[in-house]
Amino acid sequence: MRRINKAILTAVSALALTLGASTAAHADGSVTWRNVDPDIQICLGHVNDFWGTPNDVAMSGCNSGEAGWYDQNVGGNEWLQRANNDRNYCLTAYTDSDVYMEQCSGNDWQRWYEEYVNGHWHLRHKATNMCLQADDRGKGIVVRTCDYWAENQMWE
Repeated sequence: MRRINKAILTAVSALALTLGASTAAHADGSVTWRNVDPDIQICLGHVNDFWGTPNDVAMSGCNSGEAGWYDQNVGGNEWLQRANNDRNYCLTAYTDSDVYMEQCSGNDWQRWYEEYVNGHWHLRHKATNMCLQADDRGKGIVVRTCDYWAENQMWE
């Protein structure tokens, strides 16, 4: 009887560990953020200046190098979105709703919460508590009050 109980306990523990692992946050790594709005359906990209330094953001083709990001967890559900081709630069936003690239320091203006709601990802900015939004059919990138039903704030 003891062997059966031990075997059952081992099986239940293994199952619990497996289920627990499937709900954990993803690890650091390369990502592409494609907007799901049917009028947009292109990816968040960073724009380089004349010298090749990331300094702004725009929507771009999902296969372009500018659409590559390095997702770095900085504790809990807080993430830095680093330019994949120059990880010294991070996606940054301020209270004026502007979003651009700035040299990474890891401050709250560069931290994002990745929230999976209604089957899509929403990037909520830590300092402003607003969500990343593709504005004007993808012509601009801003942060706005979070609307978890707005397709232009949904990413995959």
